[in-house]
Amino acid sequence: MNAPYMRLLKLWLAQSAAHMPGDLHVGCMDMDSYAQCAGLERVTATALPQLDISRDSRHSLLVRHMAFFRSFLEQGHDILHTDIDAFWHRAPLPDFAGFDDDIICSTEFGIPRNLAAKWGFVLCAGFYLARSTPGTTAFFARWQERLEYHTREQIAFNQLLDSLQPFWEDVALGGLTGKRCRVEIDGQPLSVLALPYELVTRDSPFTAPHAAVAHPYFERPFFTSHVELLEFVLSETGATNGYVVPDEALVEVSGLSPRDAAALCALKWRLAASPASGPNWTHLGCLQLRHGDRPGAALSFDQALLHGVDDPNSQLALGLGLRELGNREQARRILRRTAANLQLEALVSRQAAIALISLGAVLDGLLLGVRSLRRFGFRESARLLPLMVRNKLRGAL
Repeated sequence: MNAPYMRLLKLWLAQSAAHMPGDLHVGCMDMDSYAQCAGLERVTATALPQLDISRDSRHSLLVRHMAFFRSFLEQGHDILHTDIDAFWHRAPLPDFAGFDDDIICSTEFGIPRNLAAKWGFVLCAGFYLARSTPGTTAFFARWQERLEYHTREQIAFNQLLDSLQPFWEDVALGGLTGKRCRVEIDGQPLSVLALPYELVTRDSPFTAPHAAVAHPYFERPFFTSHVELLEFVLSETGATNGYVVPDEALVEVSGLSPRDAAALCALKWRLAASPASGPNWTHLGCLQLRHGDRPGAALSFDQALLHGVDDPNSQLALGLGLRELGNREQARRILRRTAANLQLEALVSRQAAIALISLGAVLDGLLLGVRSLRRFGFRESARLLPLMVRNKLRGAL
C-alpha cells in the first residue's frame, strides 16, 4: 500500500483487527505509509523499495506485489492475503481451516468474463490463502511471469489456472457449496479450493450481513464516498455490516442494479443523519441520475457544492453530473478546479480534459491533456486510451 490508502487501512483495522489471529503484515511503498503504519497496533510494516504508485501505474506495483508474496512462500511461510477493502466480520479461517488445499480463494462473477461464462464463476485475487507447497510456489512463479505482460493480477491468475485444464467438482463447506480442482504445474500437484460466494462476498456489507468477509466493489469515481459511508456505518452501529437496507426502501428504487439500489438507500440513511459530506452527496446525485430522478440529483449536487468536494475523483463525478443536468457553467468551474491539481492521476486527467473540451473550455482541456501526457508519458497514455474508448463504447451499448 501507499500513503493515500491509510484512511482505508484504519477503517479495515477498526472492523477486522478483532478477528485476526496475528499481526497484519503491510508492505509499504513509500516512507509516509511506513511511518504511519509503525504507529498502529497489530501491524507489522515492511518498507519495500520506494515507488511512486498511482492507481494507474499498476503494472510495477503488481510485479513487486507478487515478488513480495513469493519471498514468504519460498521461506516456508503460508500467507493469507486480504485486500484492504475486504472487511472481516468474523474470523474467516475456521470456515475452511480443515481443508488442506494448496490455494483457497474467494470467488466472484466478473473478470475474465469468458471464464466466468465457462466455469460459472472466477477466482477473486482479493482474498486467498496460499500454503507454502511446491505446487503453490510453482504457480506463483508462473503467475509473476504473466504479470510481466498483464495489467490485472486476477486475469493472469484465472487464465494461468485455465491453461492447466481444471475440472471443477462440488465441495461441501459448512452448509454451503464450494468448488475444487486438482491440476499439475511444472510437474507438481496443485489443489485449488474456490470458496462459496456467500462466505466471502463482493456485495456491500449492509446487503450481506452474514458473510464472513465482505469485499464490496468500490466504484472508482466514488472511492472517498464509499470510505466515508462505511466509516459512518461503523461509528453508528459498531460494525461495517451493522446497517441493513430495508426491503421497502429497495422497492422505491426498483430499476437500479441491486448494488446501485443498496448504495443509494444507504447514502440516504447516512445523509439524513449527518449531511455534511460533499462526496456522499455527489455519489447520491449520480445514482439518482442513473435512476432517472433528475430533480433529486439536482438537489443532491446543490448539497455537494454547499458542503464542499475536495478530492479529485468526487470533483470529476460532480462535474460530469452537473454537465448531464445541463448546468454547464458550474460544471466548467468544478472541472477547472480539478484541472488545477498538479498531482492528478492519469484517468482523472484524461476524463477531466475531455469533459472540459466538451464544455467549451478547449484551452483548459488541451493544457490538462498535454500536462497529463508529459507527466505520465506516451506509453501510459497509449495504454489507457484504448481502455477509455472501450469503456465508452461498452457504456453506450
